[in-house]
Amino acid sequence: MQWKLDTPRVRFPVLALALFSLVLGLLSALQRLGYSLSLPYAALPLLHGPLMVSAFLGTLITLERAVAQKSGLAYSAPLLALAGIVATLAFPAQSYGAILFSLSAFTLSLLFIQVFLKHNEIHFMIMSTGALSWLIGNLWWSAGKFMFQVVPWWMGFVLLTIVAERLELSRILPPRPFSRTWFLISIGILLFAMTLSNYFYVPGFRLMGISLIALSLWLFQNDVARHTVKTSALPRFTAWALLGGYGWLLLTGLLALLPPLQQAGFYYDALLHTFFVGFVFSMIFGHAPIIFPAILDLQIHFRNRYYMHLLLLHIGLILRTVSDLIFWLPGKQMGGVLNVLAILLFLVNNGLSIVQARRSRKGRPSPGNHGGTGPSFRR
Repeated sequence: MQWKLDTPRVRFPVLALALFSLVLGLLSALQRLGYSLSLPYAALPLLHGPLMVSAFLGTLITLERAVAQKSGLAYSAPLLALAGIVATLAFPAQSYGAILFSLSAFTLSLLFIQVFLKHNEIHFMIMSTGALSWLIGNLWWSAGKFMFQVVPWWMGFVLLTIVAERLELSRILPPRPFSRTWFLISIGILLFAMTLSNYFYVPGFRLMGISLIALSLWLFQNDVARHTVKTSALPRFTAWALLGGYGWLLLTGLLALLPPLQQAGFYYDALLHTFFVGFVFSMIFGHAPIIFPAILDLQIHFRNRYYMHLLLLHIGLILRTVSDLIFWLPGKQMGGVLNVLAILLFLVNNGLSIVQARRSRKGRPSPGNHGGTGPSFRR
């Protein structure tokens, strides 16, 4: 049997190592919260951000795009990210992992630029801009810059990718002329703010906060989720996850405008986690029942138990954010633990659905196709 790149046998190890990075990132999060754990790597707490963003999110996004584009250039991006994970864990004190992630981001940028030149669609332009943001963030990381200088670029990478893919799959209602102008200006402010933050951190991040508020309000107004929330089953669950995520994105922008804007401490913790936990994981939770089937070529059925990990995520993050704002360490720690449990429950719930799907597939004759949901996970 011929071994091909575009097959679940190749995709599964990449996805598995991305999820392994996520678990290591969660363990490092618990230690950063003050819990004593026996971690496999002494330097793991210092790698919390890189593991969660470049290792997990970067690998997951590049893998999803490889499944969508089905080309050698597309698959080289997740394979380079895979090498980046290994290098980061094997040589945590060196920049080898950051360099490999930079190569992955560069490859992803080339892919999106190539697709944009072919199709001339705005969402591909925004995707390429997001990939370039990831590249710049990884280059700053490899150069030994402070993590607070890297974070704005990583935020831009994730935000631009999510917004662009909502546009790509027509999940955005046809915008009116004013709405289109609002969107493009918000993106422009975001890009300028990310650049400014590297040299003038406080004004740059405050300007970034304005762009986050503008984009969150635009998404609330234009995303079809505000209509599909009235439906049922998976579309309704996805809509709730998206709307909740947009709410956290709005709060991130508001926090960026509040004094004092710090580079560490309670306020900074609230700012980072309303975005990376509240916004980003709400997006992941909402789309995972479609991400995993596309990657693994399985039909996974929606289960009402998915609301458990979504609700637990929001409860934990509310507790953590409020505790950060009133400087209450025990509440911050409890909220952080609930967030970790929510993400682990998310993995368990989706894992159970995958096992059930495989058993169901083995129990009946194989149809002409394998029940996959298509090349892109945000359908």
